[in-house]
Amino acid sequence: GGVWEGRAVLPAGWVDLMRTPHTPDRTYGAHVWLNAAGRVPGAPPDLFMATGNGGQVIAVVPSKDLVVVRLGRTG
Repeated sequence: GGVWEGRAVLPAGWVDLMRTPHTPDRTYGAHVWLNAAGRVPGAPPDLFMATGNGGQVIAVVPSKDLVVVRLGRTG
């Protein structure tokens, strides 16, 4: 919900907005890809992720209390 160790790091409601499908096929929210429609096979349906240049990824799985950050290629 945008809170880390009791401290707000994102505006209230932003994470809910991000996870709300904004496309008819339910694969994209506000600046993040959603897995609600099974876009990532085998991953939980509550997964949402941002992808960037060179393999950068921020993946969040609320049901697993998990955040994965990949910085991508370096050098």
